[in-house]
Amino acid sequence: MTVVALLLLAALVGSLALLAYTLTGSRRARGGSVRSNLNELKSEGYLVLHDVAFGAEGDVDHLVIGSDKVVVVASPIALDLQAKLVQDELGCPVTPVVAGAQAVDAIRSAPGGEPVDMQRVYALVGAR
Repeated sequence: MTVVALLLLAALVGSLALLAYTLTGSRRARGGSVRSNLNELKSEGYLVLHDVAFGAEGDVDHLVIGSDKVVVVASPIALDLQAKLVQDELGCPVTPVVAGAQAVDAIRSAPGGEPVDMQRVYALVGAR
């Protein structure tokens, strides 16, 4: 009985440690959160928006807009849907980038195109 109790206690302690690791953001400490990593691009002249609502159509996790490119950053599951939503709404090409440690580098190296119509962007998402 004592051995079983010790094993249960060890399992409980391990579960609590894993929960604390997740909640304290230890994973963030290694690579930073996507939000804070993307915010680095603001100093380079990019407009960086998070949790952008597109009416009843849905939300976009992260929207990064440069002078000649629009980039959607999201999880692999939601990426294509969110990129298509933004592309349809803005009427310009949108580059999809998977959220993760390499997202900022992928945005910097994404090909540019025509100048982005910022009036249309502000009309859709509002000035934030």
